[in-house]
Amino acid sequence: MTLPATRQMQAREAILKSWLRDGIPWNTTDDGELIRDSDGEISLVYFPKDTKALAEWTGTEYGAALADTKFEFEKDSFLLSDLKKVSRSTQDKAYHVTTRNICLLLIDKLKEKAQFQLAETNKSNNIAKLMQRLSHLESINSIQEEEIRELRMQVRHLNSEIKRDERRYKNNEEQLRRDFEAVVEDNINLTKSLNKVSPLKTVQRKK
Repeated sequence: MTLPATRQMQAREAILKSWLRDGIPWNTTDDGELIRDSDGEISLVYFPKDTKALAEWTGTEYGAALADTKFEFEKDSFLLSDLKKVSRSTQDKAYHVTTRNICLLLIDKLKEKAQFQLAETNKSNNIAKLMQRLSHLESINSIQEEEIRELRMQVRHLNSEIKRDERRYKNNEEQLRRDFEAVVEDNINLTKSLNKVSPLKTVQRKK
């Protein structure tokens, strides 16, 4: 639908007021999915930033989903896609100046709102990124804790082996001591037995 110049100016005012009240829409696909850049950030839809851009503003800037959004001005209603370019001279005519100036004031407020929306969204994104990083670090810590537990188990196992080897060594040492004492005692007993035996007489042969 082609709106006359006056309705075009009213449409601009109505859209800007609506976005200031309800929030500037985010760029989405035709399916309504948020469009993200390479950093995962989302962006706001276009809105004019000055007098020239206000005059050249059209509904072709937007995707199908947003272009079919209905706006109301007093008793009239229209779609965003109905927005068409108007000339600067038309916009500056005396009977459009009030609407134009209202639009420019709304644009100034929308610039502030845009900064606020982006800041809030960036905070949310930053929180999400921090939570993701925290989850990643917790995962790493979990792996590290598992490795630490494994190392502790290995240390305990090695300590057990060392203690077992020490006991075995002490047992062997004790057994060697007992064996040595037994040999010494046997030698003593053998010596005593030999001392009790009379010495053999030497028999001399006659020549």
